[in-house]
Amino acid sequence: MKKCFARFACAVLALALLAAPASALTVPEALELLEERYYFDIPESAYEADSLDELFQQLGDPYTYYMSREEYEAFLADVEGEVNLVGIGAVIRLTQEGLQVDSVVSGGSAQESGLQAGDLIVAVDGVSCVPAQQGHRELLVGEEGATVEVSVLRNGETKEYTLTRRALHIPNTEVKLLEGGVGYIDCNSFGTDTGKTFLRALEENGIPYDDSLVLRGELIFATGYQGFLHMMGLAAPPTAIFSTNSDITIGVITAARERGVNIPNDVTVFGYDCVDVCSMMTPPLPVVYQPEQEIGRTAAQWLIRRLEGDGDPPRTVRLKCSLQF
Repeated sequence: MKKCFARFACAVLALALLAAPASALTVPEALELLEERYYFDIPESAYEADSLDELFQQLGDPYTYYMSREEYEAFLADVEGEVNLVGIGAVIRLTQEGLQVDSVVSGGSAQESGLQAGDLIVAVDGVSCVPAQQGHRELLVGEEGATVEVSVLRNGETKEYTLTRRALHIPNTEVKLLEGGVGYIDCNSFGTDTGKTFLRALEENGIPYDDSLVLRGELIFATGYQGFLHMMGLAAPPTAIFSTNSDITIGVITAARERGVNIPNDVTVFGYDCVDVCSMMTPPLPVVYQPEQEIGRTAAQWLIRRLEGDGDPPRTVRLKCSLQF
């Protein structure tokens, strides 16, 4: 939880520090901002710093650091910006069986050629991708207009495709209305425009937004516990609650049990990243599951590459999540 707030503090502090030109910012001014907005205690050694670099080094917090205006704009572009790249238009992940297609991008040659989610790319230009490694993924990108030969395994049969690399535009957040009135949000990262995109989608589909049904707070047990009591005390209480982490979910469940509210008969609860807790409920609660081990493994692979001198720019790697019941 503290790391989450420290990351938030990083963005807030960076924005504040950029209020004045970088050359005008002094160590005392930076300390004043830290005293006002920093989540942790400031060590005494920080007050003896002679430079901004030394000041943030003394904090010992990897999530709080100084950014120049250019660095901060690049940071925002990476977090919030649209993705523009050249490739075949497939979201893939590394598996022991090959490059697994999780989805295809609209306008890409993968979609046009009929590639589907679940397909396994087992070779690219004659190079085996079994087991898949990061270098195999790189074979799919390249110069716009160039073609690439891929071998795709589906239902036990291998088929050859010739795909053309194209310039692709992938929006940061997409909202769709699926069959049965189900709203689907595809969000690569949370930026300042994510909420606006969601609200605009609601408006376009004639769905009124009720801010009283959105509670904001720390990612702790008390937020879920007190939030549930507040929601159930409304004149028209909700019929479903979505919590955003395991601690909040446990708080919601505890409050419901103490008040005799039956889950899911009286209210449906959806959890997030709390598979163990939700699976022990009777009946089990639906939960959004993230592949934590694969997240760690992928991050470690990229870190090792960077330590070995890889100079590639930062990128977003999308891994498949699932809704478990």
